[in-house]
Amino acid sequence: MTTGILGQEPIISSYTSFGQSDEAKQLQHQVMWRVIRLQDPVEYVEPYRRVHREMEEMFLECLEHNWDGYGAKGVSFQSYEQAQRFIMALPMQWLDLEVGVDPDGEFSFDWFGARGAVLTISVGSNGQLTYAGRFGLARAHGLEFLSEDIPKEVLRCLSRLT
Repeated sequence: MTTGILGQEPIISSYTSFGQSDEAKQLQHQVMWRVIRLQDPVEYVEPYRRVHREMEEMFLECLEHNWDGYGAKGVSFQSYEQAQRFIMALPMQWLDLEVGVDPDGEFSFDWFGARGAVLTISVGSNGQLTYAGRFGLARAHGLEFLSEDIPKEVLRCLSRLT
């Protein structure tokens, strides 16, 4: 897998990985994020930083069982990692979102669009994406799994927010 890295003065023009395992792909993803952060084009990096800061705050607030006073399950590190993978795979235009943690310990992301459209996606510790949306009179819901890319049906729902 070869990935180009864009920036004003690239530190690395491309990165090649021959790893095919899930661990190799995750490592490649982490390397890419760190290289992008080193280049720091503010207009690109800042939206991702904002979301990651919010995720970290939510992670620390919701670690303990019963964090909400109503018996909520504590968020796991695996759920946090999968949620980070989801955000890093998400196109930048969809980073205007709200970060939360559901009572089952999964990270959730909410988008509010035009004419009352709303979409919620929960990210499980195994990469399961559970989504539900309302777009005017239309509704959508389903279950997908996160891979290197955001599943097409999830992207389709995001595009319906406008």
